[in-house]
Amino acid sequence: MSKTDKELTAEITVAYIEGWFQRSQTAPLQGNDVCNFIKSVYKTIHSIEEEFK
Repeated sequence: MSKTDKELTAEITVAYIEGWFQRSQTAPLQGNDVCNFIKSVYKTIHSIEEEFK
């Protein structure tokens, strides 16, 4: 069974945040930045899916 757009978005977002905090000196992530990242990833995944229908 394939994953939904939302599941893929959640996995990518978690990986991004984990990677962000692996760096030695990083500024804290802002809530708006995370929300915009989630929206961008979801939109990209959804558009790719639509492209291949």
